[in-house]
Amino acid sequence: MKKVINKIKKINTKNKIIIIGSFIIVLVAAIVVLNLGETAASSGTVNIPNQIVDGISFENAVIEYEDGISKFTATVYNENKTTYSLKYVSVSFVDEQGKSTSLKGYIGDELASDAGRKLIVSADDDLSGTVEVIYTIQK
Repeated sequence: MKKVINKIKKINTKNKIIIIGSFIIVLVAAIVVLNLGETAASSGTVNIPNQIVDGISFENAVIEYEDGISKFTATVYNENKTTYSLKYVSVSFVDEQGKSTSLKGYIGDELASDAGRKLIVSADDDLSGTVEVIYTIQK
């Protein structure tokens, strides 16, 4: 240990500043890389399989999680041969532990036959761990 201390004492001031500066640069770079890794891990997209509920088709459903907000979008089509009347669509997101989060989405009072609309709901929860989506149509 005394040998190490003696070697440090022999290093001139200019070299000490260079060594300390290099250490600080490496430390800052490591912190930046770790923060970028957390940002990448805290954002993502989950694609949801198409489903048909009571003749209403939910297609191209996606959950996007970014900056602490989950945004769910789906295209809703009326596959029935008549106009479909509804109040809203309840969308339940179930994660791997079975925890369910339900949100209400409004697409209008009526959906004409073969017509489509966008369903968009958002939450300040991370829904990127969703393994199942359950749609309930409130008439």
